[in-house]
Amino acid sequence: MVLKVDLHCCKCRKKIKKLLRKFPEITKTDYDCKDNKVTIKVKTDNPEKFRDKLLCKGCKIITSIDIIKKEKTEMEKAEEERKKAEEERKKKEEERKKAEEERKKAEEERKKAEAER
Repeated sequence: MVLKVDLHCCKCRKKIKKLLRKFPEITKTDYDCKDNKVTIKVKTDNPEKFRDKLLCKGCKIITSIDIIKKEKTEMEKAEEERKKAEEERKKKEEERKKAEEERKKAEEERKKAEAER
């Protein structure tokens, strides 16, 4: 998330640092005094709700918050594809087993019918 704040004023800078320390969800903060931005890394399931909470607590210190979605790395993408392939393989294996069971049942029924004749 990127917070737009006034970092040129010492009091505002202290207020925003104090405010951000109160949230355990924030794992990393980077202050950019030139652009009046604070970039934070947040571990949360609902970033919109967290943003609203920050805006509420920040009152007039925080002017806006932009949510930046984390891009997946190549390793994460490869892991995701591997998991999908594994799921598909398991699904095909289950379908194959089910078809084999149905074939065996049909074979048994056929043998039963022949034995009755």
